[in-house]
Amino acid sequence: MKKGSVELVYYEINDEDFTGVEVFIKDFWNVVIAKFTNFDKDTFGEDSIWENQSEYFETNDIEEVISLYHRNEQYKRVIDESIPNSYEIISKVTYIFGVLQNSLNETAKKLDWEDIVMECKNIAIDWMNEHDIKDTEEEGYVMKYAERVLTERYGE
Repeated sequence: MKKGSVELVYYEINDEDFTGVEVFIKDFWNVVIAKFTNFDKDTFGEDSIWENQSEYFETNDIEEVISLYHRNEQYKRVIDESIPNSYEIISKVTYIFGVLQNSLNETAKKLDWEDIVMECKNIAIDWMNEHDIKDTEEEGYVMKYAERVLTERYGE
């Protein structure tokens, strides 16, 4: 069990009967290690949302808190530049894209760098949200998951 903290930030959204929530899970040193949200800020635009309040509490088991939000279908894990391992996960998916590149179809070969990065980010987010995991190996290893997903989407 790892001690840490959870910060919940609540947002009011214009013309919506809905409260947006961002969840920041932090380790013992107050570094964000996971972020979840139940809404997409880009959908509403910055002028339509505003931070209402936030609360903070400590936990003795941050892994259990992360697991709790994974199981709650209202929340999705977010890749954020402030989370140290987000880039590591995206890098692993991008590496697999490069390894498979010669065996992928013409659509994949025509993607420019920005499109490849976006596709890899989406695969990483899906893996972090446990979307379409087929077995325990994919559950534990993003590279195995990325290999299958890329082959299914772009295989020849």
